[in-house]
Amino acid sequence: MAQIRGGKDTTIIIIIGADDQTKAAFQSAQGGLKSLGATSQTIEQKMTAQWEGIQASFLKVAGVIAGAMWLKDMVHDALEAEQAQTKLRFQIEALGISYATASKAVDAAINKASQYATVQENRVGKTLQMLIFNSGKYNESLQNLNLVYDLAYQKGIDVEQSAMLIGKAMAGNADALGKYIPELHNLEDTLGKNATALQKSTYALLVLKEKIEGAMDAMGDHERMVLRLTKAYEDFKEIVGKVILV
Repeated sequence: MAQIRGGKDTTIIIIIGADDQTKAAFQSAQGGLKSLGATSQTIEQKMTAQWEGIQASFLKVAGVIAGAMWLKDMVHDALEAEQAQTKLRFQIEALGISYATASKAVDAAINKASQYATVQENRVGKTLQMLIFNSGKYNESLQNLNLVYDLAYQKGIDVEQSAMLIGKAMAGNADALGKYIPELHNLEDTLGKNATALQKSTYALLVLKEKIEGAMDAMGDHERMVLRLTKAYEDFKEIVGKVILV
């Protein structure tokens, strides 16, 4: 800077010098802020990238876990199907009936009920086993298997409970069914105190068929479609599970 001597000029030189220093300081501050902003953006970008990487890793781990759980579920379904088949065989043989001889009739009844109720065959087998267990009757259980699903659907109860109720009614104890079908409440008043178990079971089945037989035929198309999709998925899981077990 040129040196100027003299009163007012000197003052002017000082002011100009101070103004230059202020501008320099301001420009320096601006540069610092820009640098800080760029650094912040760089850190943010790095943190974002790291977080996205963590998320991707979690998704991969979750996918592996979900796949493992799915396979486990398939194996469980396959094992459950085998157990249901074994229990059914034991239940039939406990009545003194050869399962090898009865298997064709059993398979036919199970297949028919499976198609009727849109339920997996292994689940129908489990239902049949419970029906025979509660009734002690083989042929009648095969003949009235569909009624179990009709009662469950019409009264909104689960299939296991329905199998128990109808099984007991087939054995001559229909009182519990009176909760859902008033005509079967206290059969001694209806049939007399001397009514036999056979008379009670015959009457109970007649009333059941009159009141609920074919109830599942009233199912809407949408509801039936959902059941079909569910059955198809469960069949698929069971097949894959059996392959894994081999």
